[in-house]
Amino acid sequence: MHCRSFRSVVAAGALCVPAALVADSVMEGGEAATDGAFVVRSFTNTAESSTLTVYEDAFVDILVVGGGGGGGMGGNGAPAGGGGAGAVIWKKGVRLSAGTYEIAIGAGGNGATGTSVPGGTGGVTTVVRVDGEERTAVYEAPGGGGGGDWKWALPTEGACGGGGGNGNWAAGTRGLGCSGAGGSGQTYGGGGGGVSSAGQQANGGAGIYCDITGVNEPYGWGGGAWMESWAERTRNAGAKLIGDGLAIENAPDDDGIAACEALGREFAVSL
Repeated sequence: MHCRSFRSVVAAGALCVPAALVADSVMEGGEAATDGAFVVRSFTNTAESSTLTVYEDAFVDILVVGGGGGGGMGGNGAPAGGGGAGAVIWKKGVRLSAGTYEIAIGAGGNGATGTSVPGGTGGVTTVVRVDGEERTAVYEAPGGGGGGDWKWALPTEGACGGGGGNGNWAAGTRGLGCSGAGGSGQTYGGGGGGVSSAGQQANGGAGIYCDITGVNEPYGWGGGAWMESWAERTRNAGAKLIGDGLAIENAPDDDGIAACEALGREFAVSL
């Protein structure tokens, strides 16, 4: 989740407080970074919930993204489907009242561990206002559905549906995302649904671009099965590949960074 607020505020009497005095006084929590006239607070820890403390009412831009669904596992030379994207909530200029908010970030679904089970459903990202014993949900972004295999495991529904193999697909949730695509036997696995469009053949559905961090980045795109099928075609053509490929949606988390570093080391050793 990302929350963007102005670095300076206008107080009673139209007094402008210098930005340096308020950059960390209006709210606290998450990993803070400045972007021009804004402070951007990012929450990416999926292991435990985090706290955002808002000391005075503020107008903010906010992006809340659910975890993407895990991909299916292929078998007998047939590829499986990609996971569906998690829901994306993107609001600009909304009022965030003073108080304490609990932020829980939904993790991406696990990849299928066999051809008899689909990929895991992505986790739900929530923003909850906490007033003593009272808890009020403010935002909730469900996770995406898991991808299915070529025959035995059907893809699952989610904010965006998972893609499948051999013609199977799963629906997205109305108002949140789109359906995954059905695969075609041993030719390709279906792409997962995105928040803007459904999966199309092996391609994941489209998401959106958002510049809340200062960089216009993609969010809510469906997982494609292209990596697995591309790797197989490339090996069949006689090329040598390092590992089985690595696909990461949006910005990598700590596990994703570690996986990228490990792949880089493996590539360096192979030279």
